[in-house]
Amino acid sequence: MARKDKDVVQTGGGSSLGDLFGALGVKASAPAASPAPTPAPAAAVPVPGAPDLSGKVVLRRSKKGRGGKTATLVQGVGGGPVALDTLAKTLRKQLGCGSSVDGDDVVVQGDQVDRVAAALEAMGARRLVRG
Repeated sequence: MARKDKDVVQTGGGSSLGDLFGALGVKASAPAASPAPTPAPAAAVPVPGAPDLSGKVVLRRSKKGRGGKTATLVQGVGGGPVALDTLAKTLRKQLGCGSSVDGDDVVVQGDQVDRVAAALEAMGARRLVRG
């Protein structure tokens, strides 16, 4: 199969970048406008639905009631049921494993204590206890 040659479009004469920018109405030597600086964040304001990780968060490995399967329990997260759902969804996406809410605990499938601890530290948890 033969390759088709692309059509070459000629601009009138020997154009330079200055001519191209001039046709667009922009000065070629003008620097681009910098975006406005973002304001400094105010004091930590709790976001509705965000998990409260300021207290003691306990990470446990458990097999009880799961048919011998190991699960990692995250206990002590405040913020209500919406916050627990949000945390479970975030852990599910970051770790690539299943997670759900069981009462006041977040249950992560598998022995994931170290990975969950790293993810919670990245989210701002200060006091992690492995039990």
